[in-house]
Amino acid sequence: MRLVTARLEVRDFAPEDWRDLHAIESDPDVVRYQPFEPRTADDARCYVERALHSARAVPRESYDLALTTREAKAVIGRCGLLITNADARGAVVGDMV
Repeated sequence: MRLVTARLEVRDFAPEDWRDLHAIESDPDVVRYQPFEPRTADDARCYVERALHSARAVPRESYDLALTTREAKAVIGRCGLLITNADARGAVVGDMV
């Protein structure tokens, strides 16, 4: 999945994105209001691996996406949609920038 604006790109994670994700989510101030502690490098790698795995699921129920700048291509955050009940059209939306 890929959405592009003049300045940003929303796309599926790539394997190497764990480094940028770790740089962001290892900061205690960034994750202060999140339901998890600051991520270790290992946590970030596992997170990206799970996102890549869920992106290949058929039908796809989890859209965990990287937010990047078009210029630098660096991950600056993430957003997601988790389908919780396809029959009732239920979903959870989240973001972290």
